[in-house]
Amino acid sequence: MPNLKATGGFTTFAQKMKMSEEDKKNRRCLIFDMPESDGKGGILPLAQARKKKAQRLLQNRRSVVNANETMSNNECDSKSPLIQNVCGVTEQASERKTNDENKNISNNGLDEEFRLIIRTDNPCHESKFHTKNRKKFTVSLNIEPTVEIKKGQQDDLKFINRRTGMFVRTDSVLHWSWQGNRLFFHPSEGTTCKEINDIFSKGDQIEVSLCFDIEEELEGEKKDNLALTFVHGKDSESAAKSPKKNQWITLPSRLRFGKTSPERDFTVFTVNVRAKVNPGDTFSYRQYILVDTFEATEERAMSWVPETKQQLIHSGEYKKSTTIRLVLSSDGLSYGATHERSGYFQENEQDFVCEGQSTPSDNKLRPLLSIQCGDLWHTGTNLYHFAPRGSFSKKRESDDETHELHKRFELPIKRSYACRNDKTLKPKWKILGFFEENSCDILRELPYDSTLFTAATPTDEKYHQSYKDEL
Repeated sequence: MPNLKATGGFTTFAQKMKMSEEDKKNRRCLIFDMPESDGKGGILPLAQARKKKAQRLLQNRRSVVNANETMSNNECDSKSPLIQNVCGVTEQASERKTNDENKNISNNGLDEEFRLIIRTDNPCHESKFHTKNRKKFTVSLNIEPTVEIKKGQQDDLKFINRRTGMFVRTDSVLHWSWQGNRLFFHPSEGTTCKEINDIFSKGDQIEVSLCFDIEEELEGEKKDNLALTFVHGKDSESAAKSPKKNQWITLPSRLRFGKTSPERDFTVFTVNVRAKVNPGDTFSYRQYILVDTFEATEERAMSWVPETKQQLIHSGEYKKSTTIRLVLSSDGLSYGATHERSGYFQENEQDFVCEGQSTPSDNKLRPLLSIQCGDLWHTGTNLYHFAPRGSFSKKRESDDETHELHKRFELPIKRSYACRNDKTLKPKWKILGFFEENSCDILRELPYDSTLFTAATPTDEKYHQSYKDEL
């Protein structure tokens, strides 16, 4: 999750390319950090996980030192039956403690370390439920009881048998340890449970790696590979923050990317602008999207980086605003819009239902929308007016965190992109301007007709340029 200022100002997604001989020589395996439980079935963030591992290692070392120092060797060499008996008890206790540390099946404290140890011979079984629901072959392995981690991993991994060095490739992990004793994952295409059972036996420990064979990279000449580039800039606004400038920035903007569960099949990419935007404020962010060959992308993208811009305009700071009026049609069955520069507006001063502005120049003004879902219309400020009634969606195991978050705060899932009366339709929105709340209620269920009063609307280039200047 790098900050934008640490990037080159753009992010490129490209096809895999054939690696050069030099690349192959310099290639290294990535170190994979085994997940650490948060005690609730989830995974600790990487920094916290590494801190917990260090604390556990230190604690285990102290335990060994304390056990060794309980009785010196000289004392245990004594011929006294009493001393020898105490030494025997101490050694047995130390041995039991060491065994317990190796098993790591405690559910509390720093001793709980996540490990993957095969519990039975032929440990692999297809999970038909997950295969059906995810439309992707899914298996589970029986593992020795360990700390429960319901979350998974969306990276391509290798599960390596520590004893033999043989391995299985995975597309993703669904659950690291469901109920503390089952590992669910999607093996790479074509891998069967029989092949997995031939690799792992009872007592084998699984090591996880991110290292893959070079020859598996897709072949292709560099000049033939295409690329999609997002030019987001280097967050120069954050760097220029001062007591008198850009106070709306709370923290530097950051870049986030990753993968999702296999059945959703898309790449996560977003830029988090951490800014304070109050009601009535307008935030704008100018970015660019480029499509080109991979070779040409870098030079072209760098030329656009200086053109990116973040801007916050506070309510009341707009230099200009145009008055907008909503007017009923002659039959009263629909309405249209007119503005102060049109002939109709000037000739019919009193003939309107409500009056607003083209910019949020007043804190009392709210964006007014005309929303259409098939034959139904709504004029108001609620974007979700025609959305299906808020409800909790059918829970999937992979959605535990999101589901619990909505449940905890009683947040229904709203889908503004669907129509309640017909979910095959998508609503159409048109922002009419900024108006006082409830001032246009008489138009609530009437259709908006964009063709009304258009004859009186200026169409010359001068007008359009002045309107662009306002924005």
